[in-house]
Parts: sequence; structure tokens; C-alpha cells
Amino acid sequence: MKPEHIVILISAVVIVLLKLVVIPIVHPTDFNHQLAAELGNNVLSEDMDKFLIAWARAEGASPDCHNPFNTTQEMPGAVVINSVGVKCYGTEEQGIEATITTLSYNYPGYAEIREGIKNNDVSIAFNGLENSPWGTQASLVAEVYNEVATSLPAVDSTASPSVR
Repeated sequence: MKPEHIVILISAVVIVLLKLVVIPIVHPTDFNHQLAAELGNNVLSEDMDKFLIAWARAEGASPDCHNPFNTTQEMPGAVVINSVGVKCYGTEEQGIEATITTLSYNYPGYAEIREGIKNNDVSIAFNGLENSPWGTQASLVAEVYNEVATSLPAVDSTASPSVR
């Protein structure tokens, strides 16, 4: 087996294992605040931060890759870490830039994700994620969100949920 295939295989196994265990906060909320600021939101609400934390946990990303939402966006020096093409970025700034670039595409749901983050509206962001081609299932994000935000109203993870 070629060394590059071994690296891909190990990366895939690590990602699967991370998704099977309760993952602590995948990244500091600084990433979330910087992401929100880039989208025009300079005062990230606690609820939106919890949504972004839940999304990152559901992704099961490696904190060392500066890519909590597992985007596949090409960036200089980025390394592919799985068969889907998820990238590992060299810096948090590069990961934020890659995430912003990805969300700027005209795919279904992406405009709603951006709008929800910009306006601290978890319902809009969640519905955008649910309607998007993003790889992680929105129902899993809802389950994790409800674990993160136990003091908030529950999101039904079996039907088009929205936080009230």
C-alpha cells in the first residue's frame, strides 16, 4: 500500500472514531466569532454560537485542521484528509477564509446559512443547513444542538426542526 493511501485510510478511521464518541468543543468559539464577523455579525449571540458548536461537533472535525465544518474548499497548502475531499488548513485564518468562500457559493441553503449567522437566527441557519448539500445531516446537528443547549427549547430532530 502506498504511503499516501495509508494517510487517507488513517484519516478516515480517525474521523469515523471521532463521530462515534462524545466530542468536546471542537474548536474555540473564537472561530465562530470571527466567522460571524466576516459575515457581518459583530455580536454573535449565545444561541448562534451553540448552533455553530453543535454543527462542528456533528462534523467531527479535527481541531488541528482549522476546519470545524469540514469544508472541501481548495486553499494554498491545504491537505486532503479523506475520500470526500475535506481539507486540513494550516491556520485558523485560512480555515475561516475557506468556510466563508464555501458559504458564498450559490448552493441551496447556503444563503440561509449566511443570513442566519449574520442575524443570529438559528432557525434560518438550521433550515439552510437542512436544505443544503452539506455532507452532515441536519438532524444530527439538531441532536447535538439539543445536548449543547439544554436550556433552550428542543429541536425535533426527525422533522424540519426550528428553534423557537
